[in-house]
Amino acid sequence: MRTCPNCGATVADADEFCGNCGTYLAWLKGGDGDSGPRPAGRPAAVTPAEPAAETPAEPTPEQPHAVAPARPVAQRRPRTATPATESVQTGPTCPVCGTVNPQGARFCRHCGASLVETAVPKPASRRLTWPRWLRFRGTGGSPWPRRVVLLLILAALVVAGFLLYPLGVNLVQDTRDKLATPTKISPSTETATAATSGHPVDAAVDGLNPPYWGVPAVGNSAQFTFAQPFRLLGVIITPGASTDQAAFNQEARPTAVDLVITTVSGTTTTIPVTLADKPGPQTTNTGISDVTGVRVVVRTATPVAPGRSVALAEIEFFKRS
Repeated sequence: MRTCPNCGATVADADEFCGNCGTYLAWLKGGDGDSGPRPAGRPAAVTPAEPAAETPAEPTPEQPHAVAPARPVAQRRPRTATPATESVQTGPTCPVCGTVNPQGARFCRHCGASLVETAVPKPASRRLTWPRWLRFRGTGGSPWPRRVVLLLILAALVVAGFLLYPLGVNLVQDTRDKLATPTKISPSTETATAATSGHPVDAAVDGLNPPYWGVPAVGNSAQFTFAQPFRLLGVIITPGASTDQAAFNQEARPTAVDLVITTVSGTTTTIPVTLADKPGPQTTNTGISDVTGVRVVVRTATPVAPGRSVALAEIEFFKRS
């Protein structure tokens, strides 16, 4: 075993990369007497050549001489043999080369590929996120803040529905009015507070023109009732004695009337109507449901003169088909 020169982690002799930091280790395989690769810039150690021993002159038998001591033989340090087989590794398998690595390794010992899996970010959740002050966790939190908010929201929806309900109903009814075909409806009874001789109030609803309803004075009115409640879409009023201009000018004409509309619940709605001083029918849209009666009150007329009655040629009521 040996250590990584970069991080100091213990690595096997056969490893080519450090499993902890990924440093390339192949240059460390060379040792004493090995021919493996070495790091750049570090030449192999050169053993200086031993000087040749000088051969002493051969002594003559007659002359004594010194004997050279024996040279000691250099002993080489024994090398530990590398085991032929490595221990079985149980760590992660490299996804690139398939090498099995030790436990805890972050880089492949054979090819240096990273063994750390990159976490895939989860998609953002679309669930409703409560404000922090409304969240509660564990047994210490209280659910009441959230419940109170939910109750307030529910109460606001109920109040809004209650307030907007009439608006919604009116919108639906107005839409149906625009899509429906108006149909004429005749009153079941009609009464007047006053009428001139020969010109009763029923002449205003007989569908004929002339005759007309003669109103003695401003302020008189006529009441029209209906057998069944209905949706009153509009009222058409034909002022004057006739649609003929000459006959129209002979009598006074109403220029303003009030339509007092009564529903089945007993409530009344007053709609003021201004009439143009010219012959012919003039329409007023109403759009009121559950109508049971309509009272027509003459407010102003022209020209007003003694002995001259106010003429109303026709009053027509229309319902939704």
